[in-house]
Amino acid sequence: MSSLPCKSRKTFPVRSVCAGLLIASVFFSVSAASGAGAPKPYFTDAGQLAYARFLEREKDYKGAVREYARLMEAFPKSPLVPEARFRMSEALYGAGLYDEAETSFATFLQRYGDSPFAPEARERLGELLAAKSARLKREADLRAKGPVESRQAIIAGSPLSGFNPADLSGVAGAVFFEGRGFAADNAGIPAPGLLGNDWGATAAPQPSNRALAYWDTKAGAAYRGWRIAGFYRGEFYIDANRDTVDFLSMINRRAPLPVGRVFDINLSSNGFSAKGIEVSKGIELLKGLSAGLTARYISGGMLQFGRLTGSATPTAPNSYDFNYLLDYNYDRNVIYPRRAAPGEGNGYSFDLGLRYRANGNLSAGLLLRDLAGRIYWTNVPFSTVDATSNVKSFDSSGYQRYRPTVEGFEGFRDFTQHIPFKADADVTATLGPVTVSPQLNIINGRPLYWLFFGYRPTPATSLSAGYNANYEAWSIGAAYKKSMLSVYSSGLDPVRAPAFGAALTLRWDW
Repeated sequence: MSSLPCKSRKTFPVRSVCAGLLIASVFFSVSAASGAGAPKPYFTDAGQLAYARFLEREKDYKGAVREYARLMEAFPKSPLVPEARFRMSEALYGAGLYDEAETSFATFLQRYGDSPFAPEARERLGELLAAKSARLKREADLRAKGPVESRQAIIAGSPLSGFNPADLSGVAGAVFFEGRGFAADNAGIPAPGLLGNDWGATAAPQPSNRALAYWDTKAGAAYRGWRIAGFYRGEFYIDANRDTVDFLSMINRRAPLPVGRVFDINLSSNGFSAKGIEVSKGIELLKGLSAGLTARYISGGMLQFGRLTGSATPTAPNSYDFNYLLDYNYDRNVIYPRRAAPGEGNGYSFDLGLRYRANGNLSAGLLLRDLAGRIYWTNVPFSTVDATSNVKSFDSSGYQRYRPTVEGFEGFRDFTQHIPFKADADVTATLGPVTVSPQLNIINGRPLYWLFFGYRPTPATSLSAGYNANYEAWSIGAAYKKSMLSVYSSGLDPVRAPAFGAALTLRWDW
């Protein structure tokens, strides 16, 4: 039975009349008088197909899926079944049921691969698979990094911390520049004072006195869990006992010396600067847990490594006797003038990191830095010196000056420098727009304690403040997207502050 033509009447809506006549063309009655056991079909396969296609054209995709399925169920032997299966797959796609559509197209091609509709089905299945792959990748990226970055404020963080390669597991692609530096002394002596030999009255000697200077600049790119960067870094550590700092502070300030007191002099330094290249890789081990490794090649530049021991005994308020022993490796002698070509250094080190993200509001990280770090120096200048105060004189103010007797050896030698091991740990928690992050650095065997707060007024901007308990230093920072500037100081006057530093991060994602 063919469909009846539809002509509009002014008294009936056109769509209602056409739909009614089309439905009437699908269903038909059969007289039951021809036998009680005779089959009684109430529609045809062609009529059912026409009705399902009508619903599909009207964008009632779920209704069309239902009617195509009814045709295949009622007429499994019909030659129209392949077309019904194909069109049902198209209706599932139109309804946004992409996973169901993918399965339906795959079933169609498996059963009716030689159908005229097969080329179109293969094309549509390819589109679905490509879209699914892209969707799964986006969802994986969001799971790996989206919740944390979208909820937690970007905070300044410790200027002594390193890059954790475990954070690469969620990075698609980025280029970056990072620069940070920090100098501090727990005896209260500002770094400019140490460098300029102008301590003023700020020294407050402790049982163990440690000064440090640390800087690290990097630039590079990250892509799909990998990162490569060129760097220039340096670190210098000076350790001294109370007597050494007390004595040197008195001499520097020209304070009266305690006659008869014997000062035990013990001072050591360990420092270098270097450039090189590093490669990092981050992977996701389990849901929420990622790990990473950094391997770096190091080309040494500056070297200051040595130890000064001995004693100093005041003989008057403005004079003293001394006896020092110096064992010193260097690229440039800063103790007394010596012209010598610097040696060469090559080495390596490794970092191992872990990151656990419990959810978008809580994460924790651990980073072990400069594992097995070595610089192998060749042909570096060194001095082994025994200095005594045999020749004395006095300046116009009456203070003693020396032309010491120096005995020892100067030359060149090969030297292996062990880069001090470092460790960083942090816990970051977010409540609304506020982020709190206690952090720990272990630098040259000494723990340093930090506490940072972040506030995110908008999704793209954040402000942060922090405090270091060791140096009583504060920090402030501001971030836009993933770029940030922060400063650190233990006083309003950075020239006189025993601790100060700055950090800058510039990053562009793609």
